[in-house]
Amino acid sequence: MKKLFCLFSIFLLISLVHPAAAADQQQTIDASFKVAIKKHLDSYKLDPRATVYSVGFGESSWRKSQCAVTGRYFYNIKPTGLVNRPYTAQLTYRLYMQVSDIYSSRDAAEMTNKFPKYTAPDTYRITFQYQDGNWIPEKYETQFEMLPGLPPLWLTLENTNSDQYRQVAVKP
Repeated sequence: MKKLFCLFSIFLLISLVHPAAAADQQQTIDASFKVAIKKHLDSYKLDPRATVYSVGFGESSWRKSQCAVTGRYFYNIKPTGLVNRPYTAQLTYRLYMQVSDIYSSRDAAEMTNKFPKYTAPDTYRITFQYQDGNWIPEKYETQFEMLPGLPPLWLTLENTNSDQYRQVAVKP
């Protein structure tokens, strides 16, 4: 009877400790992903991805644009069941494209820091894998609205080898 009681006590103790340990691990994973989110969104303040481009025909009209995040984002983290990549997460956020007035030269457009126009915010989604203590970005997408009433499409962005994308990876 004592052996049965001891086994039951051990089983009860293990069943009580296991969910608590899982909850602690989930909080740690959640906190580390929030660090990755902050690093990515803050990177737009350090590098707004400014671009100077020609508008219209010829090279007589130039404009500068840069990105500005809205501050609104959503994320979800899911366990994968894989040992080497135990979690996957998606970050969805919105950003505006700030646009300058039109300038007659590229140099004038490059020098401006005034952006009186904003485009409607675009929605972006990054899929991450948790691997070796890091959140590694694996897929970048932008949302494309087809028609009102139809669900939006997610289009994969191909230019993900630039520095702005690589700076997303972060250790907790």
